[in-house]
Amino acid sequence: MSKSKNTTEKTATAEFAFGAEALKTGFEKSAKLYEAVGEFNKGTVEAYAESATIVGSGLQSLAQNSSAYAKKAIEDAVAASKAMMSSKSIHEIIELQTSFAKNAFAGYVSHLSRINEAFIATAKQGSAPLQARVEAAGQLMQVAKA
Repeated sequence: MSKSKNTTEKTATAEFAFGAEALKTGFEKSAKLYEAVGEFNKGTVEAYAESATIVGSGLQSLAQNSSAYAKKAIEDAVAASKAMMSSKSIHEIIELQTSFAKNAFAGYVSHLSRINEAFIATAKQGSAPLQARVEAAGQLMQVAKA
């Protein structure tokens, strides 16, 4: 009987040691994962802040450009109106109005193209930090699987 009792005790001790080691390993893996998640979250907050700064700066630039365009468009309209008011004939007024309309339309289309390009550039630059976080999330998933 003592031989089987000894074997049972050795088996129980070995199982306990294995269980304790597995618990320790699991705890270490969990600790590493929590650390990685904490770093990931910190990086995400920084990415949002960076993205917001880029987008805010881009929108401010768009607003300044639009204000400058509006000011110039008003000045051009006033100048065209003065020229039309001082003209001597209907034919001259029609020529001035036609020229003004063509130039105003070309300027408007050009301004819209610049706004579109600036908006697209701002969106790309602003989304870059967030895209990096998506890639970091994929790496975090690899750490979690390990």
